Amino acid sequence: MAKNQFGKSTKIDNAYATYRVENPHNGMYFEWQILKTYQVKGNEDKNNNARWFTACKSPMTHDRWEYGDAYISEIMSVNPTLVSATDEWRQEYDTNK
Repeated sequence: MAKNQFGKSTKIDNAYATYRVENPHNGMYFEWQILKTYQVKGNEDKNNNARWFTACKSPMTHDRWEYGDAYISEIMSVNPTLVSATDEWRQEYDTNK
């Protein structure tokens, strides 16, 4: 069984990855800091309810971080940009490598 290299919670300033989506027409954006994963990538791909522990901010959170689990499918459904990531994250998750 593969070990989950992102299974240990981290802090925002040391997040595994940052994803962001913006709508310049109305100034809306969402930014997610990925702080923990619950499964290895191969298992996430088979699980429609796979989730990450994240810190998320947007104008609706008054530009403050809110912590909680987020479904991976919901984050990826808006086609976010990978803003930053650890080398390990890019190797595992970046589809544009």
